[in-house]
Amino acid sequence: MYPNGAEHTTVSDRLVVSMTATQVALGVLIGAGVGAALVPMTRRSMNGQAAVGALLPVSALLTAVSWGLLAWRFPAWPALFVYGAFATLAVPLAIVDAIEYRLPTLLVRTAYAAAIGSSLIVIATEEDVGRLLRATLGMAGLLLVYLMVALAFPNDLGAGDVRLAGVIGWVLAWDSYPTLLTGAVLSAVIGGVVGIAALVARRTPRPGQVPAGPTMLLGSFVALLLAA
Repeated sequence: MYPNGAEHTTVSDRLVVSMTATQVALGVLIGAGVGAALVPMTRRSMNGQAAVGALLPVSALLTAVSWGLLAWRFPAWPALFVYGAFATLAVPLAIVDAIEYRLPTLLVRTAYAAAIGSSLIVIATEEDVGRLLRATLGMAGLLLVYLMVALAFPNDLGAGDVRLAGVIGWVLAWDSYPTLLTGAVLSAVIGGVVGIAALVARRTPRPGQVPAGPTMLLGSFVALLLAA
């Protein structure tokens, strides 16, 4: 016998766990599907073909994992729709930049279209215009910050990094301004740590020569998972 409603609580907890597991599994399946569908675009975006065959399955796997984590963190499908669209493009962008030290314009533009388009669809159903304004300000603000850094340190950030900052600012501010700030700080910290590690390992003559895109995207993804 369960004392004082403990049986009811246990059944409810099991139901929540079951629903969460189902949500995560569905997120993983969707992520794997969209990740695989994006493989041809990623292949066209890469100049070198030597490592493409091995890395594209990794891209699909990472996209599936990203969607699974987002489905666990954001059980509401409108939020998952927006953040999942961003994660779908973030994975190939990070991979290409890590290998070729560039952020292909095609992928960056597609990331903008996916993030803004999915947000507008959600806005049409929720009628939350304030959120749209916040995302726009976040996009403009982070773009401006990265532009100023790029102008001050042209060897550390490129035009692709500045363009990428805009879509990151949109997605993070779509959640909240604290998430935007957290993402910006995490990106800088992770970038600094990776740059110093590469410098110590003698993989690069100076920290700024480590591609910024992967650390920007990782910092923003972690900020979403930590969002209150």
